[in-house]
Amino acid sequence: MHELGIAQRILDIVRQHVPEFRNASVRVINKIDLLPYVDCDLGTLTRHACQVNPALTVFGTSCTTRAGIPAWCEWLEAQVAVTRA
Repeated sequence: MHELGIAQRILDIVRQHVPEFRNASVRVINKIDLLPYVDCDLGTLTRHACQVNPALTVFGTSCTTRAGIPAWCEWLEAQVAVTRA
């Protein structure tokens, strides 16, 4: 049996859950610090998700290295400000 790579499995999830991706305003992909160790390309994941929803904002984050966390927090703060306005 051929085992799919992680990237292919995630792309299959995007295809299976099109309504969730189509209706989402943001998608957070965590654990990007592990990308060098797995068969996964963040750019490909982002492109496929944005094909389903071109308005989707995608953040790659790592809680270990804090990569992407400041941008994600800024986005959240901006959303709260808009909601309160």
